[in-house]
Amino acid sequence: MQATFSEPGEYVVRMQTIDTIAAFEFYCCHTNAYFHINVSN
Repeated sequence: MQATFSEPGEYVVRMQTIDTIAAFEFYCCHTNAYFHINVSN
């Protein structure tokens, strides 16, 4: 994963992983991860 931020600040990036695309429709079998990121000059 790579992210580019246009300006400094505090950000929260959410990443979601799933077993299969079909499972995503029913919100079953997935995991969320939240990354707190500080971007400075």
